[in-house]
Amino acid sequence: MSTDKMLAWAGLVIGLLGLIPIVRDASVQVRAAYLIALALLIVTFTAIAFTGRGPNYQTLLARKVLTIMDTGGKLAEIRSEQTIRVRYGSLDGIWWNGLTADGTFTDPLANGQPPVQSKRFGTTLSYYFEFPPPLSRGETKKVVWSIKAHNSFTDNNEAFLHDTKPWTKKLEMEVNFPEGRPSRNPKLHVEVAGSYIDTLEDPTNNGNGRQLVAKVNRPKMGHVYSLDWEW
Repeated sequence: MSTDKMLAWAGLVIGLLGLIPIVRDASVQVRAAYLIALALLIVTFTAIAFTGRGPNYQTLLARKVLTIMDTGGKLAEIRSEQTIRVRYGSLDGIWWNGLTADGTFTDPLANGQPPVQSKRFGTTLSYYFEFPPPLSRGETKKVVWSIKAHNSFTDNNEAFLHDTKPWTKKLEMEVNFPEGRPSRNPKLHVEVAGSYIDTLEDPTNNGNGRQLVAKVNRPKMGHVYSLDWEW
């Protein structure tokens, strides 16, 4: 908890203690008014305290687009369009976390520029995009990540995954296929820690299998949404 919030809670407690002798000697009507004011204060301070918990930004829209460029699945582009809003404090930058796939990644970009930092944990990659200047509370920003994936979608059964971050309001997933090799039997299911949880409504199939689109309102934090297909 920040120093300002600690001082605010201390002031509230001291103020309540000071009201005890006043309320004790007051009429019923005055006591009722004090109780209503007290309830409002508690609700207000609780709301203020909880706005500082969790990540300091929310994702209004997470839109992930996979475009497979050849019939062998040897070259593809992944785009992640993330519209965010700062919940409290300021935001210097944002990570694109948890990139993993068969094959290799090249040419990562964030809003057309190379990321300022990257890290690898096993086969998982993450990239950091910096905001110049930092975003303040209430500000929104759209970050468009892109990266090339090599030899990552070469099997007959494939999947495009999204690991949901906290405070995500809407998720959209899209997969585009090359001419001459459309998709078949698309499905959308949910996993947690690698374990199957549920199957959701089938993705929309456009262009006779040339495009799959799935939309999820308020996806659950920590859930992995998997758009699967045969081709």
